Amino acid sequence: MTLLRCVDVTKRFGGVTALDQVTLEVSAGEIIGLVGPNGSGKTTLLSCIAGSHPVSAGSIELAGKDITRSAPHLRAQAGIARTFQVPRPLGSFTVVENVATSSMFGRDRLTRVAALDRAREVLERVGLAAHADSTVDVLTLHERKFLEIARALALDPALILLDEVLGGLNPSEAEAGMALIASLRDSGVAVVYIEHNVRAVASLADRMYVLNQGQNLASGKPDEVLGDPLVIAAYLGGEVNARAERLVVNYGEAAALRGVNLRVDRGSVVSLVGSNGAGKSTLVQALMGMQPVSGGSIVFDGEDISRRPATYRPALGIALVPEGRRLFKEMTVRDNLLLGLHHPAARRRATGSLDQVYEMFPVLGRRSKQLAGTMSGGEQQMVALGRALVSQPDLLVLDEPSLGLAPIIVQEVFATLERITAEGVTVLLAEQNMHKALELSDRGYVLADGVVVLEDTGEALLASDDVRKAYLGDQ
Repeated sequence: MTLLRCVDVTKRFGGVTALDQVTLEVSAGEIIGLVGPNGSGKTTLLSCIAGSHPVSAGSIELAGKDITRSAPHLRAQAGIARTFQVPRPLGSFTVVENVATSSMFGRDRLTRVAALDRAREVLERVGLAAHADSTVDVLTLHERKFLEIARALALDPALILLDEVLGGLNPSEAEAGMALIASLRDSGVAVVYIEHNVRAVASLADRMYVLNQGQNLASGKPDEVLGDPLVIAAYLGGEVNARAERLVVNYGEAAALRGVNLRVDRGSVVSLVGSNGAGKSTLVQALMGMQPVSGGSIVFDGEDISRRPATYRPALGIALVPEGRRLFKEMTVRDNLLLGLHHPAARRRATGSLDQVYEMFPVLGRRSKQLAGTMSGGEQQMVALGRALVSQPDLLVLDEPSLGLAPIIVQEVFATLERITAEGVTVLLAEQNMHKALELSDRGYVLADGVVVLEDTGEALLASDDVRKAYLGDQ
C-alpha cells in the first residue's frame, strides 16, 4: 500500500529551482534511501513533505489524502515526523520533557502525565532512558541525534523523515543508529532516510532514490542503483573533482612548488600536511588563482583553470576558508556570511543556504546581529566556514584553520570540520597539525621543500615513520 506519493514536486526560491518535478513513492513499513550530492535537493524535499517549505508546483499525498497545502502541524498530526541534520533540543527542558512535548502537541495530544509516560517508553527504546531526567546539555552528539529520533517517535508516526542522523558518529555509534533505523521498519513505520554514506543507506533501504541538481536521477533496488553508470559516475566515488599536474610556482628565482601532483576525488577529504615553508599555502593560493602558476596545470571538473583569475573560482563552485579567517570584524555575523553569496553564480547555486548554515552552527543564528570581531576565536572560525559553505561549494578549500588558536578551540574547530565532512562535502585541507588533519582525511599528501615526499591514505600516513622524518629529519 502506498503511504506517501510525491508527484512532480517543484520548489523555487526566487528565480532558483531547487526541486524540478521530483517524484517519490513510499509504501507502509518501507525504508527509502534518498541520496545525492550537496545541493541536490534532498533536505529541501524533506522540508516540502513535512510542510516547512510550501511547494511551488506538484502534489503530495499521504495515505491517499492530498496534503500539498496542509500546514506542518496538521501533517504531524496526520502521521509525518522528521529529524534535522543539526539537533535542536529544547535547552531548558529535561530529556524526557523534550520527548513528551511531541506527544502533547502532536498526533495524539496526550495529557502531560500520559505524554511523560510515553516519552519514557520511547527513551527506553532508543537507549536514552538513563538520561531521562537530565538536562540535554549532558548529552553527547550521538545521544542528541538519538533524541531527535525519540522526539519523532513520540508522535506515533506512520512516516519518519530522517536527515543525516548518522552524520558525525563514530563506527560503533553509527552501527547502533542503523540498528535503530531498521527497528522502525520492523515496527511498521515507513522511513525516508538521507545519509551521505551511500553504502550505509544501501544496507538498510528497501529502495533508493538519487537526486541530481533537484531532479530524479535514478531509483530502484539498492543493487540496481549502485550499479547504475550515471550514479557511479556522479556520486559513488572515483570521479576527479580537482587535480594539479607537475605544478610549479616560483617567487622570483626561488621555487616554492616543484612539480607537484595532486588529486581530489569528489566526496573525499584530502589533506596537505608538512612543516612551515613546505608549500602548503602556496599550493592553496595557486589553486585559488591567488598565486600565478609558473608551470604545470590545475584542472577542475575537466577544465584547465591554471590561468583563470581568482574571481572565476566562485563561478565553478570553489570556496576558500583563508588562513587567519579574514573576517570583516566591524560587520555583523550575518553580513559576513552573506559575502559568500556576493558572486552571482554563488547566489544561483545556493537555495536556502543561509538557514542551512544556521542549522549547522546554531550559535551563528542566535548571534547573527553581533559584530564578528566580538566573537570568540572558535566562533569566528565558524563564521569563516559558514561564509564558504553558504555558497554550497563543490570544493571547500581550507588553509590552516587551526593556526593561532588555543588547544581547546582547535578541538572545537576540528569537531566542526568532522561534521562538515560527514555531510559529504569535498574538502582540501592544508594544515600543519598533522594528526588532526590525517585523522579526518581519506587521503593525504606530505610536502617538504615544495615537493610531495609522501602520498597515501590518512590512516597509513598516521602510522608511517616516514612522515616523522619528513617533519623532523632522520634523527
